[in-house]
Amino acid sequence: MKGPEGFGEVTMRCLSVVRYICVGCVFVVSFSDAVFAQGAVEGTATFWGDPGSGTQIQVAAHLDPTAPPDATVLVSMPGGSYSIPVPDGSYYIATLVAQDDVFGQPRPEDVLVWYDADSDGNRDFVTVSSGSTVTGVDIDLGFVYVDIDAAGGGDGSSWALAFNDLQSGMDLAVPGVDVWVAEGTYLPFPGTSRTEGFQVRTGVRVYGGFTGAETMRTERDWNAHPTILSGEIGDPGTTADNAYNVVKASFASPTAVLDGFTITAGRADGGPSSNYGAGVLASGGGVTLVNATVSGNFASTYGGGVAAVSGGAVNAYNTSFVNNTAQTFDGGGYYADIAADLPHTQNLVNCVFTGNSGVRGGGIALTGFASPPYEPVMVNLSLSGNEALDGGGGLHTNSSQSIVFSNSIFWGNTSPVDAQIAFLDGTMEPTVNYGIVQGGWGTGSSVFDVDPSFVGSDDLRLNNDSPAIDAGDSLAVPLDEHDADGDHMTDGQVLKDRDFNPRFIDIVEVPDTGNANFGEPVVDMGAYEKQGLFLFADGFESGDTTAWSSVAP
Repeated sequence: MKGPEGFGEVTMRCLSVVRYICVGCVFVVSFSDAVFAQGAVEGTATFWGDPGSGTQIQVAAHLDPTAPPDATVLVSMPGGSYSIPVPDGSYYIATLVAQDDVFGQPRPEDVLVWYDADSDGNRDFVTVSSGSTVTGVDIDLGFVYVDIDAAGGGDGSSWALAFNDLQSGMDLAVPGVDVWVAEGTYLPFPGTSRTEGFQVRTGVRVYGGFTGAETMRTERDWNAHPTILSGEIGDPGTTADNAYNVVKASFASPTAVLDGFTITAGRADGGPSSNYGAGVLASGGGVTLVNATVSGNFASTYGGGVAAVSGGAVNAYNTSFVNNTAQTFDGGGYYADIAADLPHTQNLVNCVFTGNSGVRGGGIALTGFASPPYEPVMVNLSLSGNEALDGGGGLHTNSSQSIVFSNSIFWGNTSPVDAQIAFLDGTMEPTVNYGIVQGGWGTGSSVFDVDPSFVGSDDLRLNNDSPAIDAGDSLAVPLDEHDADGDHMTDGQVLKDRDFNPRFIDIVEVPDTGNANFGEPVVDMGAYEKQGLFLFADGFESGDTTAWSSVAP
């Protein structure tokens, strides 16, 4: 139907049940239940940056945010006022931009932003009652652009006018407006003090891996176009003057996202507040890392790569922790003090830990206790080649609860005692379910002491003969609450592995030894999912078109 003048076309789904009554061949429309009062939701939708070929913003009202919209209205670019007529009810309001102006189920290349009244990074509903009109439902969406090679002086509104300072782009953005960052090495601004670091912001998602010409997020490639956040602010010939903490997340929540970055060269060797969390420090705040690498960071105490303390949280999906050091304490790669009253979980999913070192927990060190439902989520981890001086080359825990690790591999870590997993005397042993632990592990189920057959000592992908293939617990793969796979859906499982390849790939030649999810393919153990290559009886891999050239006639 036609919307109010100036507000474009409106589509509305009827929420009342209608029956038709014939009275003397004259049809009368009657409602079988009470007639809902007609109200409206009004506000503005504003697009930042370059929408590409998209010409309209769809604003939609959802009674159920996981279902199709109940009413929609279109607003022309770059945005403006809207009004959606709706019956009484509580509605989630979403804005959607599609480059081809075809609206429906949001696709990864589309831009989808929900109304967030308190800017905490979570969608909020508005309530229409007794035919009321709810006003002030304003939504910002779009992009701010950052390019280290930009001329400078830009306002971040396009690649041509990009900021060349990342912090300026993050400070300008608001929840719903993403920051796109072109390849290159970025330093904390202005880079004159070791206390400086990149300050992330609640609800702001920052994406690396762009060349500086893209119009869709799906066009980026963070492997081909590395985007590096570095603490190397001083003399490149020494690390003694590097930033204490490359990324700081003390004033944000885990709805702040860094996706597609390498975080490196932090050196936390200062005083009591500057000697931990060299790569990422979350003290009372939080951040989520996706498709990231945390490497080459050094802390003189704990948390060489990451330290989450004082109620802080650092989630990591599809992330590698490599060659980080905690010199005199725990958690070379990742250290977390799990707070009992933390209103969110510590999530590590599809993560690799290798080459990290600490006194205890060379790869991971966890301490503290979290009440349900905020227990740590530790799923599909690969830990190998980490070192500890006093137990737990791979993992060390100090907790009054048994922290659960699912679908994870602990192999080839070193320590004088308890090389793979250790826990402090008098505390609870961690639980391993559907995992591989060198030397075995007694707490948990389906734990195997068998070589996982990694591709190499520093390449923890699986060989074709790996016993970890199709051997995990598919039900343990968590919900993708931070949209790590970029499909705009948070009510399904995490669907990508460390390489951003699909999870739940069935290798038909390998017997399923794991636990399936209602008949779906069984997930692999570890951070990487085997992607369909298998061995023929002659020893060649499927898809190998060159091997036959070496076969004798």
